[in-house]
Amino acid sequence: MSTRRTENVISRGPPALNPSARSARSARRIKTQALVSETISLKSSTVAKLLCNATGHPSTVPDLSTDYTIYRLAKIDEALRPAMTAPASAENMLLAVVGAHLSGFPLNRDLLSRGATLDLVTTTAKCYKLYALPTQGAVPKPGLQRVAEGGNSIEVEVWRMPLSLMGSFLSTVAPPLGIGSIEMIDGRWVHGFICEPIGFKNAVDITAFKGWRPYIQSLSSSGSNT
Repeated sequence: MSTRRTENVISRGPPALNPSARSARSARRIKTQALVSETISLKSSTVAKLLCNATGHPSTVPDLSTDYTIYRLAKIDEALRPAMTAPASAENMLLAVVGAHLSGFPLNRDLLSRGATLDLVTTTAKCYKLYALPTQGAVPKPGLQRVAEGGNSIEVEVWRMPLSLMGSFLSTVAPPLGIGSIEMIDGRWVHGFICEPIGFKNAVDITAFKGWRPYIQSLSSSGSNT
């Protein structure tokens, strides 16, 4: 008798989902598939960086076939979406920095001392070149240039600056650098550091590094003092 009951339970399988539960599961599946499809289009190194930013731990390139990875990607989507869509408000302004104002670099103090907070680490649209400008003063700086062809995505940090202190910050920006509009990889335009055309004279094209930080790291690893 006990054996027959067990067989009957096994043969029935899991209980059928009610229509609302099926609908919810279907919606989650569609959202997950869309997220995974979007993520597959990213470069592996970018995915690993997103995982690191979202979890606070270094990550290798993820295996997109596992349920756990899908869960982690969903957490990334949840963590990053507010930052990617949050506009500047009446009290603050978004500012994209490319070089010496990046986290850990010499001029980052000019942001921190004014109460600026890091909003997002991202890249520009694929239509920019980055140059190492001829050194003027003690702090090396890059110049960002929008181009019609031959450009790439350049890593930037987007900071949220109190609007009341933006004027004093602008007074620290010396030519050939200036503040203009920069297109982000997600299509938004954010104010940020650009360079006057005259500043590119005798500058070195470092676009291949896709960012100022990797370029500076390459100088350190090669023992260059430039």
